[in-house]
Parts: sequence; structure tokens; C-alpha cells
Amino acid sequence: MTATHVPHHRLIPEAIRLGLRVRVLHRALDADPTLEGPNGAGNELDRVELLRLGMQLYGIVEVLQLLGQTPNAYMNAEAMDVLRAVVQEAAALEREPWAAAILERAAGTPPSLGDVNV
Repeated sequence: MTATHVPHHRLIPEAIRLGLRVRVLHRALDADPTLEGPNGAGNELDRVELLRLGMQLYGIVEVLQLLGQTPNAYMNAEAMDVLRAVVQEAAALEREPWAAAILERAAGTPPSLGDVNV
């Protein structure tokens, strides 16, 4: 879905889905520093970058929902391209071998209601 272009109407659900996936990755690296992220095992930068990406995805959802609820609201194409780039970054991260391994392991444990705030 996010390999090339995410249509506007799919950006919110895709940002929500990827935000939850990024949260799983962040929590896994936080809980077990021996897991290897993109910068090697125990690298603090990985957790910070995952937290940043998760917050950006949450912000995208909030902005697009606000725009959707506001009459005559408009976002120019350049701004939408920036939002799409963040979603595509998260989608690419999800496909990384280290992330896929963590997500596959975590697939059997659904998030609790307290974990979902999007």
C-alpha cells in the first residue's frame, strides 16, 4: 500500500496502522536492549527515532482529521507530499528485516486498549 503513493483517503488509516507498528518496535527495543535495531543493538538513537516517527504519525492523523472536520479547509499538494513522505518512511521501516522479525514475534500479542490512543 505505501510502497509508492498513498492516496489521500487512505492516509489516515495507514498512519494509524503504522503508528501502532512503530509503537510495537519502540517498546520492543525499549524492553530488550539486546535487540538489534537499524543502528545496532542497544543504540539509544533507535528508540528516539522510533518515538519521533510515532509522534509524527500521530500528528498526521490529528491534522488530517481536523482538516476533514473543518469546512472549506485546504492543504496544498506540497504539504500533502510531506505527510505522505513520513508515512512512506514508516512503511519502509516496517519492511526492514530487523523490524519485520520483531513485528512477526509480536504479532501474537495484540495491543491492550490502554496502548491505543489514536
